[in-house]
Amino acid sequence: MHQDALSSSKTGNGSDNGIRETWLPLFDKYGVDLVLCGHDHDYERSHPAHGCNHGAGRDAKTGAPVETLQARPVVTSQRANDPIDTSKGTVHLILCGGGTSAPLDVYGTDPGNGLPQAMVFTKPNRPVASTTTAGAFVRPTADAVEDAIWSAQRDTGTG
Repeated sequence: MHQDALSSSKTGNGSDNGIRETWLPLFDKYGVDLVLCGHDHDYERSHPAHGCNHGAGRDAKTGAPVETLQARPVVTSQRANDPIDTSKGTVHLILCGGGTSAPLDVYGTDPGNGLPQAMVFTKPNRPVASTTTAGAFVRPTADAVEDAIWSAQRDTGTG
């Protein structure tokens, strides 16, 4: 896939709730082991995940509860050299270190506890006409945040 369901990139594209809603149930149903994605210029691997937590997101501006379909990891701690068991969940892997000469992304971190945090698009993620430049389009920003409890490994270094 190009766009991703699970990304904690803060300055990149973030997670897309539409992809979560459409694809994650299919990955669970058919026992998909690994999903490869790009879109963000970094490396990130999730813990194996199955199902979702409801009501875990917050509106990025108001803090009000927002449905983000937060992926539920089947394991939340793992030592660096432990084998990754995908028999109970899907690993999401973002491999987009190429296509740029420098790291472009930084990862989201909850300012309160320092844990990984993800930006999530819960509304359609379509370019909109620029209000300042005729004929140009801009990308909207993510409208929600959630704790990235599914994030296992993050690295902004490029290939």
